[in-house]
Amino acid sequence: MMISHSIGTIIAYNALRNLGRDQQDLTVKQFVTMGSPLGLTPVRARVYRGREYSRIPVRTPSIVTERWVNYSDRKDRVAAESHLRGDYRSNDNGIRVADNLIHNDYLALDEERNPHKSVGYLRTPEISDQ
Repeated sequence: MMISHSIGTIIAYNALRNLGRDQQDLTVKQFVTMGSPLGLTPVRARVYRGREYSRIPVRTPSIVTERWVNYSDRKDRVAAESHLRGDYRSNDNGIRVADNLIHNDYLALDEERNPHKSVGYLRTPEISDQ
């Protein structure tokens, strides 16, 4: 399982794509993204750039064999474009990202809500019950 948060989702996505291309015997059953900017237009443009498939949606990394779940909170500004499904097509295994909106209720010490905080994502029932 690969779990990533925020900019780490971009790094993990690219690493999985490259590993799937270079290490075809390696697999990752589950890919979990939290608070991901992968749906933001400038980020998607960078993902598309330099790839041979720049005119169609990019896909789930081929190395992912069971599922890719993207978790986001509606108030998380980093994950403002929280629905990735329309931007990332399925891989050859038929695995396609599933978007899951959650409520990240993390409160900072000053009692201000921070819906992007990784600890808040990890303690939500949707993620912690996996």
